[in-house]
Amino acid sequence: MTPSAKWFPRSLHERAPWFTNFNTNIQTVGASLGLTVPELASIADDAENFSYLAMATVSLDAYSEAFRNYRNTMTEGDIGDPSPVFPANVALAIPHAGVETGIFERLDGYVKRIRVSSVYTDEIGALLGIIPSGSPSIPVGDAPPVITASVDPGNIVEVKFTKGQSGGIYIEVNVDNAGWTFKEKAIKSPAVFDVEANPANTPRGVQVRARFLEGNAPVGNWSDIVTVQTIP
Repeated sequence: MTPSAKWFPRSLHERAPWFTNFNTNIQTVGASLGLTVPELASIADDAENFSYLAMATVSLDAYSEAFRNYRNTMTEGDIGDPSPVFPANVALAIPHAGVETGIFERLDGYVKRIRVSSVYTDEIGALLGIIPSGSPSIPVGDAPPVITASVDPGNIVEVKFTKGQSGGIYIEVNVDNAGWTFKEKAIKSPAVFDVEANPANTPRGVQVRARFLEGNAPVGNWSDIVTVQTIP
């Protein structure tokens, strides 16, 4: 089964950060909502495995594309052209191999229990991301944006987000730990931007964070920081 689309994102790469946010916050408020220590540990394992599956899907898709490019270049290229580099194998290992089948069913059950808890509030629902669509909207800035990032060749970074009622997101980057700098204001998802190449033209470590825009001004707290490595 799949949880209701009224509160659970539809795409895999929106679900991963959603699940990470849910787990982070339920570890803080879960005991007050009646969840036990083993249940909170189970949620943490489910969230970590799901995030890994989302990441692995990106890696496998990238590997498949790299392999396809290698095959096409080797077979269709002209004699004398530079030989491409065969893509490195992808090594995968699930973090918690003992997790039982039924991640979504467990999640749906926890959410139903949380909503009927005597201490449940709309603020907790917003914190956990479980307020159904169609419910009164949360003011822009009351909750930080949830972002994901991926890379394309040419030092290109792509940041996906859910705009909601905001005017978009205000993005800052920290390249090779040189300090946070403003990158751009994105009014729609995904935001796509390039990172300046370094003199050696090697991959660069890029941290990305964002705040919602209300009109043209950033409001509320920063998103969780996501980190990627560029492809020159």
